[in-house]
Order: sequence, then structure tokens, then C-alpha cells
Amino acid sequence: MFHTASNVIFILSASLVLFTACEEKKEDPSPTNTEPIYGDTVVTKTGKGFTPLAILVNSNGLGSGVGGGNYDYLTMVDMTMLPDGKTLHMALSGTTATQQDPINVLDRRVMDVETKTMLPGPTSNLGGVVYKSFTSSTTFGNRTFGYQYGTDRFFVSNTTVSNFGIVTGTITGDYSYTRSETFASDPRVTHLGEIVEDVGTQTSARLDGNSNNQIFFNYQKANGASVNYKITRIVHANNVSAVIRGGRIEAAEKNADRVLVFCLSKKHLYAAEAPVTGNNLIFLDSLELPAEWLNADVTTRRSDDGTGFGLLVGNRESNGSLSITSARYDVATKKMSQNITNLSIPKFNEGKINYDMDEQGNMYFDNWANNFQSDSTISIYKASGSAFSVVGQEDIIKSGSVVNVRYLKGKVYAAVYYKYTVSAGGNSSKKHRIAVIKQD
Repeated sequence: MFHTASNVIFILSASLVLFTACEEKKEDPSPTNTEPIYGDTVVTKTGKGFTPLAILVNSNGLGSGVGGGNYDYLTMVDMTMLPDGKTLHMALSGTTATQQDPINVLDRRVMDVETKTMLPGPTSNLGGVVYKSFTSSTTFGNRTFGYQYGTDRFFVSNTTVSNFGIVTGTITGDYSYTRSETFASDPRVTHLGEIVEDVGTQTSARLDGNSNNQIFFNYQKANGASVNYKITRIVHANNVSAVIRGGRIEAAEKNADRVLVFCLSKKHLYAAEAPVTGNNLIFLDSLELPAEWLNADVTTRRSDDGTGFGLLVGNRESNGSLSITSARYDVATKKMSQNITNLSIPKFNEGKINYDMDEQGNMYFDNWANNFQSDSTISIYKASGSAFSVVGQEDIIKSGSVVNVRYLKGKVYAAVYYKYTVSAGGNSSKKHRIAVIKQD
């Protein structure tokens, strides 16, 4: 969320961006069967460049029945790959309807993608914990729940507000974090295991015509140090278009005493760094945006070797599309090199279109097939440079809808939700499945 001169005191919302609603992607017809079907005849069309890895049901192995005590809906919350390149961790959310709010239970799985075999689950304290909701795993600009990249550690962040306007940000799951302050916001776990609350801003006009631009965020080292570091920055700008409106924090190195700050004005993406003990923001490089982007946020992806970050800027448009520009930040040279140049993704409806990015700033997402024109089909696209390309081939899904897209170790993985009806003795029930597919 961005904050202008009129918003001197504010509370940062639980997600940085909410996109304009648009028409939902249509699903292909769901199959009707008397027995569960396993294999590529269920969800993927043959010869389309994707291979099914697994068909997942809820933890009791019996599928789900509406109102029958099992899950009434199943979705993939997140997927991540361990450094060995073959151990895939998955977090599913099973939803059960109640007379009050639905109950969402996190259900964690592990598989060897080389042998397509399921492995024993994690022994962390998170299995079976009930949360109120997993509304989306792909909120642009921030991930408020999911795996720490490259590990089996899962976190959920939350904020609550007191009657006095004090915000408490917490992380539960495989991490523990809590902080209360007027300017506290949703915390997240970085690639290196640091816990940060990303850039918030407070802008006001000065009598001399300049702008006071205060930047604040919070940073806790990955070593579990009990001290949380808060940094405040003051930037003076003659032009209000140049003041910082939001951004994202990354640790320069694990447990470092400095952080990298990737922040946005209306016109620029900035790369900067700041020592946690100082009070100055050191600007390193900038990238000009295509226009004055008023509804933009930035998200990041650290490379596995730590040599750089992919930076993806998305600006939601009034017509429901998302304009994107991206770059790669090189840690050694402290410079950005532009990748995506002002592409527009139509019908980017949060929670309907899923996306991920890589360390070069390329973006991967699902959308209607045939250049976003065929509303009864689904393709997975890659945005890079000044063009879109199709991952695999067009129209990959036979039945169901994509609910998660992840780029892991050079390949695109997707989770497809589908359901079918079983009839017996004059009664019928719906069965819910998640199919995990991998780019060939």
C-alpha cells in the first residue's frame, strides 16, 4: 500500500496490492467417474510439454465429500524445491464448511520428483494446525504465507490492530515472530531466513516546497537474535514524483549488518543499501519506469548462488490488466540490468491468475490460451524482454484449473485443481483432487 502526504499516519494493510476484479478463467468440464482416475488422462492433454507427477487427495486418502466431514475444497498453497533439485515440498489447504466460518487445514506433502514417489512428511510443529484462511498464495508484491525458498520451513504472517491503533505483526508456523508498534506491518521470511517488514513511507510537504519522505521498515537476523532492528530514513526531494512510495527489503548476506532496499517512486525503481545501525540510505542504481506508475509494487527473487536478485515491478491498471517491468540486480557490481520492458498482462485477477518469477526477472503465469483470447482454455506463459512466450504448448489442461505456478530449479511446476462426482445408491458426492505437473 502506498502513502501520500495526506496519509501521515497509517496502518499498512495485510497485503500490498489488491487487483481489480475481472472475469474468472473458465474451466474445462469436470470428468464424472465411479472411481478415482490417476494418470495424465485426468488433467493434462498429451504432447503439451508437461508431465503429471502426482495426484493428491486429502490426508486420509479417501477424497473429499461435500458436507461429509472431509474437505469440501482442496488447493495448493505453495511448492518449493530443496537444494538437491529433486525433493519437492508442497503445502495444501483443505477447506471444510461449518455453520460458522470455513476451517482451513494445512496439509504438507513431500515427493521425489525423479522417482515420482511420496516421502515421509516434515516433522515440524506445523502439521495439522488450523488457520482461518489461505486466501491467496500469489498476492503480488508480498507473500504473507508459504515456504521459505529452498527449505521445508513454512510460515504464516498476520497483523492485528488494537483500539488505540497499535499494530501487532506476527509470524507463526516454523518461525516465531511478534512486534507491536504504530507502524508495524505484515512480516515475511526472506530467502535467507531473515524476517522483515517491508518499506512503509510517510510523506509530508515542507514550507520550502520540498517533501519530507520518511522510510521505515523492520529487520531481524536469521540467527534468531532477539533484537529487532528498525531503520528510519529521511529523503528530501524537490519533486513529489521522486519520493519513495514503497519497497522491499532483502538481507545483503545472511545475518548481515546491512540490508538491500529495492524501492519505488512514481517514476523509478531504485536499488539502495542501508546499514542497520545508521540513518542513511545509500542509492546504488535506478531504472526508469515507462510512465508514472501510481499503483505499483516490487517483488524479488534471490538467485540460488546469491549473486543477484530478480526484481519485478507490477502496476495494476484501471482496466484490470497488470503492466510489468523487471530487472536483475547484480550483487557484485551493484547495478541493475533491465529485462522485461513494459508488458501488459490482461485479466490479471488476483487469486485467479497465479505467477512466479526467477532470478533474472522473468515472470511465469497462467492465463487464457492463444494470446489470452481463448477463455475456455489455459496456457502457462513466460514474460521476458519485450515479449510473451508459451511454456510447453498452448492449451495444456484437459480438466480443472491451475491454482499454483512455481519456477523451481529451471522448470515450471503447476498445481491443477479438479473435481468429479461419484454416484452410489442414489447418492452422489464430489471428489476433490490436486494434480502436480512439471514442465518437460
